[in-house]
Amino acid sequence: MKSIRKLTLAIPNRDDYYLNIALGMMKAFAQRGVECLIADDASDPESFRRHLGENRPDAIFEINRTRNQSGDLIPRDIPHIAWLQDMRCHGRLHCADRQFGGSEIVYTLLHPENFGLDPAAHPQAKWGVLHTGVDSDIFHPDASARPSRQFALCGYLPLLIPGGFEDDVPFVAANGKTLTLGEMRRCLLVEHQAGIGKLNLPDVHRLILDKINATFDSGLSLAQFHELFGQPESFGGWPFLLYLDTELPRIPERTRLIDAAIRLGDLEIYGPQSWLGWPNYRPYYRRMLAWRSELADIYRTTRINLHNGAFGMHSRVLECMASGGAIAANATDFDDRGQDIGANFEEGVHYIRYDFDNVDAVLAAHAADPQRLAAIGRAAAQAVTARHLWCHRIDTILADIAAL
Repeated sequence: MKSIRKLTLAIPNRDDYYLNIALGMMKAFAQRGVECLIADDASDPESFRRHLGENRPDAIFEINRTRNQSGDLIPRDIPHIAWLQDMRCHGRLHCADRQFGGSEIVYTLLHPENFGLDPAAHPQAKWGVLHTGVDSDIFHPDASARPSRQFALCGYLPLLIPGGFEDDVPFVAANGKTLTLGEMRRCLLVEHQAGIGKLNLPDVHRLILDKINATFDSGLSLAQFHELFGQPESFGGWPFLLYLDTELPRIPERTRLIDAAIRLGDLEIYGPQSWLGWPNYRPYYRRMLAWRSELADIYRTTRINLHNGAFGMHSRVLECMASGGAIAANATDFDDRGQDIGANFEEGVHYIRYDFDNVDAVLAAHAADPQRLAAIGRAAAQAVTARHLWCHRIDTILADIAAL
């Protein structure tokens, strides 16, 4: 394919996360001679159609939607690149959506199996893992920065029981039996300690499915489960499943990490006010950071920044490293298979790796060695600058488009 000069960046909504990603990509595309326009995705079909007619982009790069998931809005002569960061497109699981596909390139934020997707089922597309990049104009070292706290966590902890999700609310009711959300909470959190570092989306779905089959003496398959629960209009509805497969799995590991930091020293938490719904953590909560420059300052002035997630190549991790901050990231199954942060950075040189058998010891040992932490931060910033800025991601995207 010939090189492109104009590209539409379509994002699911204009919240800070997606808008900041789009702005970082837009700047890097411009550095490579590609003019970009940011557009809301095809949830407003007429507006999106008008955008395409007026601007006539050479390609469309869209977050969290494939070509066919937007119906017939996108002309077939315009190449479409999808970047899947979430499990769902407007409430519908990608792996349960019969309209999924049709894009020339499909990127996923981590391995496709974490989304329940099989690239072999869509051989017409080029598949790849695309990590977020870093805007070095914001996230960079500052020689004048001095540590002012031992630990900081910048992120999110869901409410254990949001309004409308109380213990007695039915999740499934059939044949005179009821499986409540409270029973499902206990199944995932107490019986299985389902955490996002070790279980991917299909793993969590199998746990939920096993509980349903045991409760109702049924024999639903995973495909049938997705058909019933994976779409907004389906029986059961998607908000309950979203809560069970995406929100709850953040809790077991994240709370263990926070508890370890509290035992070892001073901790500050930055993020949404849902933290105030956890009485034990209220004393450590500070505020939501309004500016990304504030986020970079926290990374630079914290001895050990904390990360817990499904994967280590997270924007939080990369931006912290680029700022010269030392970050502790949990071990994941993806990392153990050479598909995550360990394939891009060296443990103990660029970042601190922990698991939940040794988290107290790892954090304590590093907290006692400030010179080592400073060296990790310096090495991390150099490594990110060399290979993980937005310009590096855009070079990959443009090379893949050119190869179509």
